[in-house]
Amino acid sequence: MTRIAVVGCGAWGRNLIRTCAELGVLGAVIDTDAAAAAREAAAWSVPALPLAQALDDAGLDAMIIAAPAEAETLTGKTDAARPGRAPPTETGPVAAGSEPRFVDLLAEPPLTRETRHFIRCRQTRDAPFTGIEEGVRAQRVLERVQFQLNRCSDQLRT
Repeated sequence: MTRIAVVGCGAWGRNLIRTCAELGVLGAVIDTDAAAAAREAAAWSVPALPLAQALDDAGLDAMIIAAPAEAETLTGKTDAARPGRAPPTETGPVAAGSEPRFVDLLAEPPLTRETRHFIRCRQTRDAPFTGIEEGVRAQRVLERVQFQLNRCSDQLRT
């Protein structure tokens, strides 16, 4: 059975944690905020691990990184720390490509479908739809959009 650690317990991380738990593949949660990691771990009955311990844990097959774009250096650390093991390949499930894909929302939520795809790729060692570079790029765009929304909101309040 595939076991996945989710790195990051922010809003996006919590969605990924929930989805992995519902799919029965959540193996651990990791966050620099130990209290946040402990809360999520307790909620889903999995361990909260420090990153170094998770990297050495032979029971974990993959990691989904749900962290701010500035944390992209984390991926380099995980690649170097996991000799002989596949590196993380995604920064959370991200839709990609120039061709639109139609998703049947009634059949399965998009996050669940993308997480299933990630799990399947980790099991078969196939390349995922998107790699970490595109995930980091998408995260940067989302952070800029949020910054502008916050800025506009602050201007409206004054």
